[in-house]
Amino acid sequence: MSEQPPLHRHYRIPDLSFRDFWDICRQYQRLRPKYRCILYSVEGFGSQLVENESDVSVVLQAIAKNQNQVRRFTARFYLSALSEPGDYGNSKLEYLPEIVDFLPAGLHFYSPDDDKLILYKLEDYIFNSYYIEEELNRNVEYGMPCEVLTAVIDMRGFSSFCEQANIESPYTCGLMTAF
Repeated sequence: MSEQPPLHRHYRIPDLSFRDFWDICRQYQRLRPKYRCILYSVEGFGSQLVENESDVSVVLQAIAKNQNQVRRFTARFYLSALSEPGDYGNSKLEYLPEIVDFLPAGLHFYSPDDDKLILYKLEDYIFNSYYIEEELNRNVEYGMPCEVLTAVIDMRGFSSFCEQANIESPYTCGLMTAF
């Protein structure tokens, strides 16, 4: 089985407070209980306001002192408190109130090992809890992989209908039977 590429998603959420960011982090932790530890960092325009802090009250105090100077919230998720803050292979949530280092403003989610079911559950929470600005120019190219929502309807007797020799469209029934 081939290794899946790391996930990166971007959600254009304007004006996300740290408390909302914290709620999203807690929701992700509920979905991924293996990540028991979170380290928060808050970057200001001139310096790092808080770096690798697990105590949310310390983070909130630093933000309250420097409200107009917040440039980025970051939360890194770890398996244990013994993990090094620079360890790779951990998930990360990041919020940028403005464009920073060519990254668009909004919430960014990075994960090296989450499956799409976890991602969809997190997105369900995000889309139902926060206002997300629509992207004006979405690039959808022919032949590029995309996610598709399908609906399956179970029709009574369809399997036995497809097995009959005198059906009008054996191609369609064969295709549906294979599906």
